[in-house]
Amino acid sequence: MVAIVDDDDSMRSALQGLLKAVGLPAQAFASGEEFLKSGQRQHTACLIADIRMRECPDWNCRRN
Repeated sequence: MVAIVDDDDSMRSALQGLLKAVGLPAQAFASGEEFLKSGQRQHTACLIADIRMRECPDWNCRRN
């Protein structure tokens, strides 16, 4: 499964649609916290993340 983490609704939707159109399972999340709480971490083969999300303006939240 490809996980998409982005706080921009339109970007999440576009990426999820593109991945599903080429046959890849994808799930979108509005924040890193939402992704981590989802329980999907162990099922994620690829993570696409917006590194400029407002919720986490520095690299501290990316260490996990």
